Amino acid sequence: MYFNILMKINPRTGEKILSFHFLCSTIPSLFPLHLTLKKYRDGRVGYGVPLFYRLILLSIGLIILVPLILFSPDVNAFFSPKNIIPLLVAFLSLFAALYHEQWVFDKNKERVFYKTGLVFLHKTKSFSFRDVKAVELIHYLKGGNVKSFFHKLPGQHVWLLSLCFHDEKKINIETRGSFTGKTLVKTGTIIAEYCEIPFINRTTPGDYGSK
Repeated sequence: MYFNILMKINPRTGEKILSFHFLCSTIPSLFPLHLTLKKYRDGRVGYGVPLFYRLILLSIGLIILVPLILFSPDVNAFFSPKNIIPLLVAFLSLFAALYHEQWVFDKNKERVFYKTGLVFLHKTKSFSFRDVKAVELIHYLKGGNVKSFFHKLPGQHVWLLSLCFHDEKKINIETRGSFTGKTLVKTGTIIAEYCEIPFINRTTPGDYGSK
């Protein structure tokens, strides 16, 4: 099932090929992560994947992969059907450990840089401070209260931290789906103060802090 999810169809040949872009965009969903703030010595402010996240995923991948290598007598045994699921989990863990997502706010250059992809292979976008109007935090309930046969199922809380531009465009900095709104309030405030732009907090105290 996961192999099919991570594949895409070649429109010319109809063959299934591994989608690098889809793998990178799928990693945050398969392995939920929270970006963390970092202040550099040169005055920049970064917001990206924390090191401990990489170490945890790297450890998971190696814990699964090393025994399979040591106790498989040959290549056929290593790739036997019973090892498909462990190998898939190990591969996704190691791949996710290399996932790179980072925002860098550079006051000296007056630019915002956004890097996404893998540690050794990623793309970078940049924006001028002058184009950014504000940092915005919103909260909404995804799915609302869904009625089941027995009771109402609560919807999923979603917090969205975004950069707002003068041309009315918005770019998502981070999305969180758990009760961590207070953290994003602090993050949004720090980023906005650093960039000397307004922080628009569209949440209310009741949106976070308790279930």
